[in-house]
Amino acid sequence: MKLEELKKFKYKMKYADECNYIMQNMIPESGQANSLQGELLRECEKLRDEAQRNGNYNWDEWFEYFCIHIRDSLCEEKFFSEEEKQIFTDTLNYFKYCGEYAKFIIDNDDLPDDYPVDLDRIAYIDDNLYDIIADAVGRMHYEYKREIPYTINPDMYR
Repeated sequence: MKLEELKKFKYKMKYADECNYIMQNMIPESGQANSLQGELLRECEKLRDEAQRNGNYNWDEWFEYFCIHIRDSLCEEKFFSEEEKQIFTDTLNYFKYCGEYAKFIIDNDDLPDDYPVDLDRIAYIDDNLYDIIADAVGRMHYEYKREIPYTINPDMYR
């Protein structure tokens, strides 16, 4: 399914119970998670929050890293089909594109007053695409049935 079709699609999570388990048991109140599933879901929710609450106003290299880290981690898994991996890639690249566009608009004081800002490109705010990514993390937990160790990045501040 193409990204434009996905954006219109009302997604119903299949692994909501797994995601709830990860949220309650693998993601600390602050800081990074010690498991891959916890960290990927934490990063996904950081991306969702930044877009929905802040319109990607605070976009920086860590949000970009989240997009790449989640995409690469999910696409390494053999139980996802090539079509699913393409959806993850397209979705996370789109989140990154929106954030970069927002940063360009916000950081560019020299833009003319009549510059055509595309508000739909600044931040993707609907839940469906974030739910697709979160559900993939839930499926990862379902498939492994155990925590996958994750090494915390001491330089990350988000």
